[in-house]
Amino acid sequence: MKFPHTITLFNRFEDDGRANYRATIIKGCLHRLNYAYPKSELGLQNGNEAHLWVPLTADTGGKEYISPDKYSRLTEQERALHYTFSPDSDFYALGELELTERDITTADIKELTGVYKIKTAELLDFGSKAMRHWEVTAT
Repeated sequence: MKFPHTITLFNRFEDDGRANYRATIIKGCLHRLNYAYPKSELGLQNGNEAHLWVPLTADTGGKEYISPDKYSRLTEQERALHYTFSPDSDFYALGELELTERDITTADIKELTGVYKIKTAELLDFGSKAMRHWEVTAT
């Protein structure tokens, strides 16, 4: 699969008790938005959701995927070689942002527009190699 979008993924890690983020550029993704306002017993709730498809063949700049549990235990040098999709703690933004030279703080994330918080990440690694991918939902 060849897709037209590039994202900047922000993986959270703890450093001296503070949340910081390491950025990874991933090229060859597909990003789509769903706009919806489903009804609930309490009234209208925002049902807007982003969907991201990341082929296992996407260009990650040489970084390898690692599980969120393992990522949380990496050293600074090891974080430079890996990425993960961790629901409820990681973010991504469309485009290649110029934030990959340093670790990013929560304040830096809040300054950005068009940032999506990852809710789920499902690995679909069956079928032909060209079809294997991650499906990520975000808000």
